[in-house]
Amino acid sequence: MQKAMSPHPQLSNRTFIVATLLLLMILACSPLNRWQEFNRQNQAKPTAPTIAKRGDKLNIAQAYHKLETLPGYRWVSQHLVRDSFGSRAQQTLSGEADAQGNVHLLIQYPNGRQQEVYLIGEETFQFDPEYQGWVKLAQPQPVIAMSPADFAPVQQLIQLVTMAGTEPQAVKQENLLNRPVTRYALAVTIEPRGNTAAAPAIDVRGTLWVDDETGAVLKSEIFFYENKDSLPTQEHGLEISAIGNVALITAPTPVINPIAIASATATAQLQLVLPVELNYQGSQINFEIVPKHVSQTPDSSPRSAEMQLVLRQLPESLLLETDIESFLTQLRQHLTLSIPKRNLIVTSSGFRLVDRDVKNRTLYVIYTFNADLEDFSHVELILAGRGNPMFAPVPVE
Repeated sequence: MQKAMSPHPQLSNRTFIVATLLLLMILACSPLNRWQEFNRQNQAKPTAPTIAKRGDKLNIAQAYHKLETLPGYRWVSQHLVRDSFGSRAQQTLSGEADAQGNVHLLIQYPNGRQQEVYLIGEETFQFDPEYQGWVKLAQPQPVIAMSPADFAPVQQLIQLVTMAGTEPQAVKQENLLNRPVTRYALAVTIEPRGNTAAAPAIDVRGTLWVDDETGAVLKSEIFFYENKDSLPTQEHGLEISAIGNVALITAPTPVINPIAIASATATAQLQLVLPVELNYQGSQINFEIVPKHVSQTPDSSPRSAEMQLVLRQLPESLLLETDIESFLTQLRQHLTLSIPKRNLIVTSSGFRLVDRDVKNRTLYVIYTFNADLEDFSHVELILAGRGNPMFAPVPVE
C-alpha cells in the first residue's frame, strides 16, 4: 500500500449517506477490544466442512465476524453511494491481517483523503503526511474499522437485514479461491413504518459466498434500491484473498515523534520575542509577545498553570479601547502550551488582564492552561499565525 482513509428503512438515499457517516463516528468511539482479544487468543481451529442445503438460512452477522478465524487474509471492501443526480461517492477499505492478528489498513475516502494504520499487537501506528513518517499513538486510537465486519456499511447492512427479519438463503455449491463455498441469495424489501406514506420502500438484493470450512464470507455483492427500475442508490462489495498466505506484519518505519520534531525546530528558531501579525476587527495589528515565566496555580483542580506574557508595541488606539478583552480572547486562540517531555500540547483555557500601560503601549496578561507542570524546568509557548508556528521557551517557576 502506498502512503497517503441507526439507518431507518423509510429514509432517502441522502439519509443513507448521513447514516453511514454517523456509524463511522460511532465506530470511532468503540474499542478495538474484540480484535485485540482475538490477537491474544490462539487461532480458532476450523471445524469440519458443513455443506449447506438449498434453502438453508445464513446468519449474516456471524458470516462477517468469522473472518477473524481465518489464518491471515487480505481484503478489499468498497462502498458506493449514488445520489438522485447520478453523482457517485466511493469509500474503500483495504487491508491485510496476518495469522497473529496484526493488521495493516488503508482507508480511501470519497474526498480523496487517505488514512493508513498498523495495529501490531497492542501498538497502533498511524501515518502522518505532515512529517512523512509513522506516529506511534500513546493509546490505541479506536478511529478505524480494523476488520471488514466493522466497516460501517457492513454494520448498516446487518442492521437492516436483522430489522427485516430476513436471512440469506443457500442456492448453490461452488468453488472460490480453490475452496468449497456456498452461494447465498439475499432478497428483502423493507417497507416504511409509521406515518411516512411518501417514503419509498428499500429493496436489498445481493449475493454472498460463504466458506464451507469456516463459515466466513469470502465475497459479497449487495445492492440497495429505492426504485426497481433505476440504478441502485448504494452498492457494497467485499473480496477476500490470500487466505493463509499473508506474511508476518511488522511495525512500519520510520517511526517519528511530531512533538520532538517541533521541539527541534523550536531550538533552531528560539525567539524570546515573538512578532505577531493579527487581523483584529478588519485591521492588521503588528505587535510583540514576550513570554516571562509560567507557574503552577496553587491548589488548582484540575491542575492548571499560569503563563505571564508581555504584549508590547501595541497600537495606542487599541489600548484605549474599553473592550480590550475581545482582543485578548482572539489572541488566546493562537496560543498553545507545549510540554515536550510529556509530548503534551494544551490550548489556553482563559486569561486575566494584569495591567495596561498606555504610555509604553504595553499590556501585561496572564494566560491559563490546564496542565500539570510537575518538575519540568521549562515549557514552550507556540504561537500560531501566518506562516509556520513560532516557538519560545518559557521557564517554569
